[in-house]
Amino acid sequence: MQLISGNFGIRTAINKSPIPDLKIIIAEQTELLNNIPATILESAPILVVEIVSYGNRDDDYCFKRSEYAVTEISEYLIVDYEAQKYLL
Repeated sequence: MQLISGNFGIRTAINKSPIPDLKIIIAEQTELLNNIPATILESAPILVVEIVSYGNRDDDYCFKRSEYAVTEISEYLIVDYEAQKYLL
């Protein structure tokens, strides 16, 4: 497993690939990203972390959460510094 913050999206639908702040991926996914210049990961990471920003609260709490729910992502963590809480 590897924790990464690269600028690549996670495929959630045909035309949707949100880019999480952090993600943990397995070795095979790391290898894939190293071997091709992929900008979209087609398979689900183990963990996705979104750090809530003042301007995108709805994105992280509503839109991205429901997008990730349709994938096989095991865990989705929302870190909200302003509210001083996290949600798994």
